[in-house]
Amino acid sequence: MLENRWKLIGVAVSGLLALVFVGAFLTNAWVVDDAYITFRVIDNLLHGRGLTWNPGERVQVFTHPLWMLLMSAAAALTGEFFVTNVGVSLLLCMAMLAVAHRWLSHGGDSWRPALLILLLLSSKAFMDYTSSGLENSLSYLLVALFCVQLGTGRDAPASLRHLAGLWLTASLAFVNRHDTLLLYLPTLAWVTWQSARALGWRIGVPLLLGSLPATAWLLFATLYYGFPLPNTWYAKVSTRLPLEDRLQRGFEYFANSLAWDSVSHLLVLGCLILALRRRRAAALLALAGVGLYYVFIVFHASATHMSGRFFAVPFCMALLWLAWLWPSPRWAVVVGAALIAYAVWNPIAPLKMGTRWYHAREQDKNRIDTSYLVHEAGPHVLLNHRGDWRTPDAAWYEAGLAFRHHPSKVHVGGAQGAEAIGFFGFAAGPEKIVVDYLGIADPLLARLPACNVGSPEHWKSGHFYRIPPKGYFESLARGENLIVDPGIHAYYDRLAVAVRDPDLLSWSRIETIVRLNLGSYDPLLDEPAERLKAALGGKDCRYFVAGLVGPFDPR
Repeated sequence: MLENRWKLIGVAVSGLLALVFVGAFLTNAWVVDDAYITFRVIDNLLHGRGLTWNPGERVQVFTHPLWMLLMSAAAALTGEFFVTNVGVSLLLCMAMLAVAHRWLSHGGDSWRPALLILLLLSSKAFMDYTSSGLENSLSYLLVALFCVQLGTGRDAPASLRHLAGLWLTASLAFVNRHDTLLLYLPTLAWVTWQSARALGWRIGVPLLLGSLPATAWLLFATLYYGFPLPNTWYAKVSTRLPLEDRLQRGFEYFANSLAWDSVSHLLVLGCLILALRRRRAAALLALAGVGLYYVFIVFHASATHMSGRFFAVPFCMALLWLAWLWPSPRWAVVVGAALIAYAVWNPIAPLKMGTRWYHAREQDKNRIDTSYLVHEAGPHVLLNHRGDWRTPDAAWYEAGLAFRHHPSKVHVGGAQGAEAIGFFGFAAGPEKIVVDYLGIADPLLARLPACNVGSPEHWKSGHFYRIPPKGYFESLARGENLIVDPGIHAYYDRLAVAVRDPDLLSWSRIETIVRLNLGSYDPLLDEPAERLKAALGGKDCRYFVAGLVGPFDPR
């Protein structure tokens, strides 16, 4: 009788909290400028211009190929991006909850899904990026699918089908965002080793089939773009940034998350304690992946200034396992009440986003409350949207529309020369060339040394300036190599073969791609890098770059 009562209460509360989740999602719904970098590529694809940013130049400006492909299919049906992104993200989040519900309520524990929703609603990082236009919502679903497969199998499965399923989900997660593979690596290593002991050489086929999405994408990216990894990797990670500076910024990013999202980190710790006490190998393997990703964040948080973004997906994985490990419905009521009280007290609770009760903490340029700042600006959030729903109601977008009708073909930077290029580039139209001096959307500048990394106070996380070589803008405008520096000129000749040659399968292009990826041409950039370093003398180069921004007329 008591068990049935808990079951009915769990079902009712789960349904109510699901509605609260939808309401919180819609209140939080927003689209970041970065998303429109991907959307411009998708728009070019849908109009027959290929997966390109600037006309005639193939460069992988996005870090989420699977999300890009999913949004391409959705946008092909709807013909717009803003509401489509919100709708697709909501469907993915609800699919994640549905998958988790089926897993957690197995055996009659209908209260566990309700606990999970409360846990997720308490996580600022998780909720902030549910609908940002980035890949998070799809990552959440893939994490849930992986946890379900792992949680419903034995601790050491010896099933070819089970092994293939785990590898396939992790492979899709890799295609969705490469670095999230770290979350799955400990589990994949353990399960593969255990399966190999039991099944021997037969595991080769499921491994090959399961890893097919990742293998296929890497081969496609190398053949189409000339490089296997996103251009952002070359622009942000290979910056020659001193390790101590990266670690300093990484620990600051971690400390910021601890301060702004304290309860999420405490819940991760609680999940680890429960997994250890109950000796659940599956949960411990998943948490080993979370720990590995924490280490990655410390080393590479310098690649983003969006607070909580890197923590959102590992939080999702840990909270799924915490709901699965929770000991009893009575204790679930206790933690649920505590989380509700915390949401009432916490001035930056996710449930308060977009309302007058949300009171943001002091902002830092390296760790910004991105969702809050976008909501403060107002135009590119769902509930405050004005005008045509097909376009973001933002000043940067309006500036891009103005440049669409400007006589110049080339523009350096975004609106008014700002670092952000998404809204501006999308609105400027497919015929315009938008030069990203951060290198994120530019294949040459991404491979030139960053010029503002001499001292930590000179750079903002994820924003590493490049000084465009003399003659580069003319080269882009006229379609010929007019770069003055002989080393960069020679390197750009080779790079142009990879990113501009229309004959993707020519032997000379394939040979050039191989040599580019092996670093055979990198010495051509050594002397220009040394000259730049000597010329700067440790000074901040941002002010020099600021003098180059805006429309460029080669005449």
